[in-house]
Amino acid sequence: MIRSADVALRLVPGNLREAGLALGASQWSTVWRVILPTMRSGLTTAIILATAHGIGETAPVLLTSGVTSVTNFDPFQNAQTSLPLAALEFIESGRNTLIARGYATAATLLAVVLILFVLARLIGGQEAGKTSTGQLRRLASRSRGTLRRVQRSGQQRNAVTAERALLGPDASDDLLTAFDQLITEDDE
Repeated sequence: MIRSADVALRLVPGNLREAGLALGASQWSTVWRVILPTMRSGLTTAIILATAHGIGETAPVLLTSGVTSVTNFDPFQNAQTSLPLAALEFIESGRNTLIARGYATAATLLAVVLILFVLARLIGGQEAGKTSTGQLRRLASRSRGTLRRVQRSGQQRNAVTAERALLGPDASDDLLTAFDQLITEDDE
């Protein structure tokens, strides 16, 4: 899974990372809002492939673990029955009721795989680079907030410049230093 996630991370264009940082976003903000959404489908695929690989590696162990006749709901105590092995044992039993249970067990296994596949498609979302309507709304909201912050800081800088003009050319740089501290506090 780590190798697949690494490949998905490397597929994110460097221009996207640089653009996020160039726009003034922090490293964490760039990772959270640019890189992770771009690599979401690749990361989801990596998780599914790793899960399938793990299941494939443990299948022989499950087949040799045996079948128990009682249902055990505690996975940390006593023997467990694996679903594929239970289906096989039921179908090979020769009794009609157990054969029906075997096919029902196989259908349950298929349903679990289908649910996991649909869930992975929902989490994976669209292909990389496409923005959903919800993401567009959130981006627009953040852009409006950034615009208000920039306008507010511009008004503050204009006020400082006007005050400096009133004080004359001999005014110290303390006003600009105070303004820079004001902007820094406003950003935090």
